[in-house]
Amino acid sequence: MDFDSNNKPILTSDRENNFNRSFTIRKPKGYIIMDTYNNPFFSLDTFKVDNSDFNLPRIKKDFHYMYGGKPNDLFLPWHYTVDVVNQTPYIINTRPLTYKNIIPNYEEHISIMIIGDSNQDIYTMEYYKAIANIIINPLRYISSLNLLNQRKDFEFKTGKNFDKNSLFKWII
Repeated sequence: MDFDSNNKPILTSDRENNFNRSFTIRKPKGYIIMDTYNNPFFSLDTFKVDNSDFNLPRIKKDFHYMYGGKPNDLFLPWHYTVDVVNQTPYIINTRPLTYKNIIPNYEEHISIMIIGDSNQDIYTMEYYKAIANIIINPLRYISSLNLLNQRKDFEFKTGKNFDKNSLFKWII
């Protein structure tokens, strides 16, 4: 892992764009859920409050500008990114599930990025239901992640408005 002068990780494009078996997750150790604004690893202040636009292209552009990589690089550091467009949550796979994270100490975790500042954004039950039913529950059924359903398997780097209990309500 390469770091800049502020000790922030920098993407290594060649490793990201070319499949390498040593850079794969064998058995995920859990989930990490974070937002773009309060992110301790790759903070992006592009959108403090998620608006009704599709923001992922701007997030991708800003990420590569701030942390390296090329604008046409395919992947972001998060396996999934959650964007809200007109009050509907959209979940986009932004990193192959088999690829390790480039997030320090979470290389073996499935990562979920929420666009915006979870100290200010307001989340509906449909938002939590989408995260659980589109990401977490299917992964548990098709892989060894079925053991990862306890609260200890989740790491949150989110603000006060992200209600963990509302998410856990939908995890089966």
